[in-house]
Amino acid sequence: MVEFGVCDLNNDMTSSQEAKTSCDLSRPKITLLGVGHVFDLREAIASKILNSRPETVALELDAARFHALLTKKRGSRSGDMPLIYRMLAHFQQRLADQFGGEVGSEMIAAAHAAQETGARIALIDMAAINIFARLRKSMTHREKLSMLFGVLLSLFAKKSTIERELKQYRSNEEQYLGELQKVYPSTVKVLIKERNEFMAKRLQEISLESKNIIAVVGDGHISGMSRILSEFADVEILRLDDLRGSSISEKGDQLTISYHVNWGDSN
Repeated sequence: MVEFGVCDLNNDMTSSQEAKTSCDLSRPKITLLGVGHVFDLREAIASKILNSRPETVALELDAARFHALLTKKRGSRSGDMPLIYRMLAHFQQRLADQFGGEVGSEMIAAAHAAQETGARIALIDMAAINIFARLRKSMTHREKLSMLFGVLLSLFAKKSTIERELKQYRSNEEQYLGELQKVYPSTVKVLIKERNEFMAKRLQEISLESKNIIAVVGDGHISGMSRILSEFADVEILRLDDLRGSSISEKGDQLTISYHVNWGDSN
């Protein structure tokens, strides 16, 4: 567990105006839970929310995806999506089958725990259909072909191969994402960086009314979002490893750009 921007109560508050600002008890607390959408994290997520009792639980979802998860209508509009995105959805579900999870179950668990504690539920992600429309417009033909080829190969990847890739990500996240950006610059920009900024801004807006917030987001968003959030809030971080606890050595890990290819009715 890591914390950013946490107030030091032993600081001499009269020493300088900077000390007063850095130790402002009015700063909201935002806890980021980094999830992997193919793992069974329901108990860990629910336990954190029930024990912390936040005012607001924020979910990396939009209204359509949240509705799709609640009504079990995953994939109901997948035929409207380009082939490559349907393949990504299939790959994500295949990973869930291998790692014993159910795609989106951690979000439902968070929503149920929020209801149980009386916390508000906030949906903080961009609309998925807009994300993919922007991605399709931004990607070059070369990048589309590279992604299509990569997705095709991933459909036949063994669990051990996925775990090796994920171990490399854990060992040096910044370097891993840097290499990914060289091959898929538009993908990293649209699916990770722009959404980091969007979701951080949404949390800043929510923090005007809620001083204790738990946000459930893909683990691949944690580093980028925490840097933005620490400018105005005290940030606590629980990474995917933290949530999975001692079982991490047996089950592996997941880098997630967290797009949730769960298509439900938009109205």
